[in-house]
Amino acid sequence: MTSIICPKCGKELNDYEINKLWCTSCNAKFKSKQDLYENNPDFKEKNEFQQKLQNDFLITTGEQFSGYIINQYCNLLNSEVVMGTGMLSELNAKMSDIFGETSYKLEQKLQESKKVALKKIIDLAIELGCNAVIGFRYDIFSFSNNIISVSAYGTAVKVTKNKVKE
Repeated sequence: MTSIICPKCGKELNDYEINKLWCTSCNAKFKSKQDLYENNPDFKEKNEFQQKLQNDFLITTGEQFSGYIINQYCNLLNSEVVMGTGMLSELNAKMSDIFGETSYKLEQKLQESKKVALKKIIDLAIELGCNAVIGFRYDIFSFSNNIISVSAYGTAVKVTKNKVKE
């Protein structure tokens, strides 16, 4: 794993610090991950490679891809995201229910949770050296009035383009 170094003090940043864009050692704050890339070319290269893999990644709810051959079934993957919707989202949902309207706040929270769960699945598959997931599904649960859980799962596979002889 490539380490990220604080451009101000040289401390190796942990995941929390990278995600919060903050060095706990020197209290430096960064505007974006781009600030960190400037002094960490290895991280930038790894991140660009990871982004390319994600952009080229194939995913389907089915069991195969048209025009591709599944070379290897690697592993069953699953990810969970538990997110509080917040009191305002809950209030918005109750008001929407009363008036028979769509609750856009809850809809946004649900979409955000699904997006995070999907990204986790793709990241796990890439870690296994796979370039696709088949049989992808979401399950959505509500633990209480303002806590939702999104579970995503699928099978990581390695696929290649089918070369048809003409």
